[in-house]
Amino acid sequence: MRNFVVPVLAVLLIASIATSAKAERTEWFEGKDRYEITKRLKGKLLLEIECRDSKTPGLHLARDEFRVTYTDNPTSKKFTWAIGNHYGRYKHWADKNGYKLVSINQYTRASGLKIRCAVWHKK
Repeated sequence: MRNFVVPVLAVLLIASIATSAKAERTEWFEGKDRYEITKRLKGKLLLEIECRDSKTPGLHLARDEFRVTYTDNPTSKKFTWAIGNHYGRYKHWADKNGYKLVSINQYTRASGLKIRCAVWHKK
């Protein structure tokens, strides 16, 4: 039995590395471009999101910056994501509809306001 376990673990490790290698990451984009990114994600699975302050004055989400990591989605796994002031509403909806949080990131503006971005996958 022991001779069987080592090759199986090696195969699983290699498969895990191969899957990770296929992930792609966008460049940093402004919140105003989130709809273009959504189009790019069609047929993909969002894995991670990062957010940061663009240091542009004002409170408008369109000026904040985001970057996402995604991969192919051959099983059409469902996901949802939220950025900025949409976080609370999407968190409530995701929890209620059986989604699991897989990525969350946040930053704090100079004013003290916390901005969150997150990704949920359907369980």
